[in-house]
Amino acid sequence: AMILLSQELPLSISLNQDTYRNAAQFARAGFEAAECCLPVHYHAEVDLSIFPAYLEEVCPRIADGGLRIASFHLPFGTYWDISSPDETIRAGAVQALAQLIRLLAPYPGNNLVLHPSFEPIEECAREAHIAACQKSLRELAPIAEETGKKIALENLPRTCLGRTSQEMERITESGALCGICMDTTHMFHETPQDFLRRCGKWVINTHLSDYLNGQDECHWVPGTGSLHWREIFAALIALPYGGTYNFEVFKYAPLEIVGGLKNALER
Repeated sequence: AMILLSQELPLSISLNQDTYRNAAQFARAGFEAAECCLPVHYHAEVDLSIFPAYLEEVCPRIADGGLRIASFHLPFGTYWDISSPDETIRAGAVQALAQLIRLLAPYPGNNLVLHPSFEPIEECAREAHIAACQKSLRELAPIAEETGKKIALENLPRTCLGRTSQEMERITESGALCGICMDTTHMFHETPQDFLRRCGKWVINTHLSDYLNGQDECHWVPGTGSLHWREIFAALIALPYGGTYNFEVFKYAPLEIVGGLKNALER
């Protein structure tokens, strides 16, 4: 673990099909863990056949690079939408995710990051999406539990579900249905500090990155945007948050991330 704000904090990095080969570079830079992102094809029909080979290739490469897998990011898209009011799509998504969760059972990594919805969602359909999402979570949570894993529902931006801490509290039934993955770059209505005040006790996973005053999907290195990293980290430490400090930034070298974070925390 890296010493930050006088604490030993486990740093983690999101790795996808383009970046998993860089695991060793991240390990050398001081990261100890990784989130393994499963392949996503936003509008393609579900094809479960791609995942066994992907996991067999990627997971050992990450481990051999010196990182432990702490979490998996489950796929999302039109046919993975657990909030779809179209029961055929919703049930299909749940069935596919259930199979995928069982496939992940033998792999390390307790947290399964799940998107509560796809988008766009019209305002008049929002309640139907929330109800469908909760129904799906009730079906998926026991399957995750059977395999020794936990669902970490991610807060999302724009018209997606989970765009405020209030909505995340409601969807997860105050953490009773599942845990939360806090994504700092998806908040357009409050700060991560506000989010943690309401939902912090249910946060089991993080997607840390910076953005500038609510611009969309920046996923920048900490210190390059408008977020207050010292306050965010202090709030997580105070909870106390027991998960990894996972960075969901894809276009930076490992030392850029660590250097940016250290500078941001000193400010």
